[in-house]
Amino acid sequence: MKILRYAAIPFMVTALFFLTGCDQKVAEKEVVVEKVVEVEKKPKAVNWKIATTWGPTAVPFSTAVTNMADMVEKMSGGSFTIQVDA
Repeated sequence: MKILRYAAIPFMVTALFFLTGCDQKVAEKEVVVEKVVEVEKKPKAVNWKIATTWGPTAVPFSTAVTNMADMVEKMSGGSFTIQVDA
């Protein structure tokens, strides 16, 4: 029994050593704070050209394409434009 009692002493000392090392203040000092800087990037402007097979006199076909181009430009806030070539 004495042998087991003396054999447990090194284990208790190491456990005590590790438990006293777990201090709240030490853990707070080791925390590294990373600051993330968000940069608002302006989207690159996109310009497309669309060619239609109908001339400007073909009213139902030419107005639909120009209306679509206007809607795309409004929805994108001007960053996406479509130029209609008749």
